[in-house]
Amino acid sequence: MARVAGGDATSSGLSSPAARWIMVLVWCTGVLHGALLGEFSASGPWGVVAYVAALVAAILLTIRQPGPLPTVFALLIVACSSCAVLVVLVQYAGPDTVWLLKFSSYVVALSIPRGNPVIGGLGGLRIVGLGVSWAVDLQTDLDDVLAMLANPVMAPIAGFIWLFVTRRFVGREQSARRAAAEAEARQRVAAEVLEGFRGDLAEIQSVVKRPLERIVAGVAIDDEERTRVRIAEARVRDGIRAPQLREPRLDAAIAEARGRGVEVVVLGEPDRNRNLQPETAAAIASLVATPGVVRITVRSLPPGRRGEVSVVLEGGADSRSVVLPSE
Repeated sequence: MARVAGGDATSSGLSSPAARWIMVLVWCTGVLHGALLGEFSASGPWGVVAYVAALVAAILLTIRQPGPLPTVFALLIVACSSCAVLVVLVQYAGPDTVWLLKFSSYVVALSIPRGNPVIGGLGGLRIVGLGVSWAVDLQTDLDDVLAMLANPVMAPIAGFIWLFVTRRFVGREQSARRAAAEAEARQRVAAEVLEGFRGDLAEIQSVVKRPLERIVAGVAIDDEERTRVRIAEARVRDGIRAPQLREPRLDAAIAEARGRGVEVVVLGEPDRNRNLQPETAAAIASLVATPGVVRITVRSLPPGRRGEVSVVLEGGADSRSVVLPSE
């Protein structure tokens, strides 16, 4: 399943190649605008520096790296944009010649939805502060000030709105994907459990089918038949108590011991993720076949204990306790 990463949530599409081409295209229109108005000849070399600084800021804004910009890059965007704004303010020639100021303020504001709201917000305030300081110092006409600063003031506001909307939608998308993944995981677990139940029922059926068929067929219930039923019932009980101790050779050895009258008890917390190693099963089967004992307890030990299985033999001359596999 596709995953929406946190970095993608805050880049707002500005890390894509298309975003860079769009920013460069907009910058080119500004160069054409400046050429048509003759700003280059009026501004001299500093005008070229200002346009180059704005282009550098736009390229840094659109680096192909998902997520927030590195702090150094975000600060460089503010520095380059401030440089361009200062050139515009120093060589101000009317409200029609402040395109570069607007472009620089947009670049700084776009760093907010890119994932750098603090630096972008403070950078936007810095540009507005430069404009206000310039207006107060030169006592510029109020209409010119409003026309010049309207975009730098509105751009950060739009940037924060963009950031809020983007994170909200991406957050909802992430929640929906998490919910879908959790539902899929629950279905998978349920299917595995159901499959396990089916396997258990099939195994139980294979154990009890023949004794039940004999009873239904009207076989006389004598001691031998009772022994068969008792062995089948005990085998089913063993599989429920400790499925990790099921192994064909061991099952046969336990059934044979019960058939000759030995009380065999199988214990353990059910754990379907563990299986007996063949050599361990063979060693337990050998102990179960020990002659002369009257009671055998086979217990699956919990994880972290020494060994996997303990076998206790009681009665006769060979009473003992063994932990397998032995060290």
